[in-house]
Amino acid sequence: MAQGIDALASANSPIPTVSKTPKISVVDDDENIHIFVKDLGDLGHFKVVGSFYSGAQALERLP
Repeated sequence: MAQGIDALASANSPIPTVSKTPKISVVDDDENIHIFVKDLGDLGHFKVVGSFYSGAQALERLP
């Protein structure tokens, strides 16, 4: 018997078998945070799709 998430997904389960890369936006006034999060995103675990320095700026530009 197969085990793990793959086995559950292949047994007519609603669990997705393909995961998408999460997309995030950064809202912070510290340039170092933006650089740090971008560097983490470059590792491939998530994608930075927005970078904002204030809440007002984020609200104006986020979809």
